[in-house]
Amino acid sequence: MREARLARQKELGIVPSETELAARNPGVQAWADLSEDERRLVARVQAAAAEVWHFSLGDDGKPRLICERQLASGVRHGPNRFNLPRSG
Repeated sequence: MREARLARQKELGIVPSETELAARNPGVQAWADLSEDERRLVARVQAAAAEVWHFSLGDDGKPRLICERQLASGVRHGPNRFNLPRSG
């Protein structure tokens, strides 16, 4: 899967054609080696990380800190630590 993803990125011009696949991080199992429960957990962690990244982008698409947003609005303390909307 990693090889196919890199090949597609090269084909789309996302990465230079001479880019080499990095070695797998020590201790990180291949997706195919994970149990169904482990896959569900990893997928949820990845989705949560993506949501955090998305939430941290400004209107211009550039990263910004939650703290900056909080300070700019004058909020020091809210219903939770960062005055974020509650889910659910």
